[in-house]
Amino acid sequence: MENNLNSANSAFSNGKGPLSTTSKALVNQMGICRICLEETDIKNLLSPCNCKGTAAYVHQICLEIWLKTSRVKTCETCKGEYEKVNKGLKPLMQLSLPRPTSDRWEDGADFYCTVLWIFLVGNVSSFWIRKGVFAFNTSLLSALNSRRLVMLWWFSFSVNCFYYFDIACQIYRRWIDDNSNFEWKANKHNIS
Repeated sequence: MENNLNSANSAFSNGKGPLSTTSKALVNQMGICRICLEETDIKNLLSPCNCKGTAAYVHQICLEIWLKTSRVKTCETCKGEYEKVNKGLKPLMQLSLPRPTSDRWEDGADFYCTVLWIFLVGNVSSFWIRKGVFAFNTSLLSALNSRRLVMLWWFSFSVNCFYYFDIACQIYRRWIDDNSNFEWKANKHNIS
């Protein structure tokens, strides 16, 4: 019995006991990025969602590329939302121009139609300011030769205003996302 105690004491004093390996593991904790599968120091990884264990950690750059590619804002495993803290816009020389919300041709067409629609609304608004709404209605009536067509024009103009305003807001939100500096908010329960 005493031999066992002496061997245990010598193991702990030599740094070969279970406590020393645990403390070494805490000092040099390694984690694996679930996107690129590279093993790295846990300090270089973040845990942006509610996943636990080996699936909890990712490199910041891997997460950013994944989110730009997939355009998803939630984790596909735990369904937790990725949270980021906005740190303001990038410097003026690093800002990019607005662009369509995705690479689909429909979104590209919506983008260019929205730009044209903004110019049309600007022209109509400037006509209203200079001549008044009544003069605009009179010129519409003389051009279309029917009160029903004028009513149809106003209805379609209103519907298009709502639609293209929504598209313009989506383009603006994407432009802000693309041109903002931000930090990912890490979940505290996963960080050791």
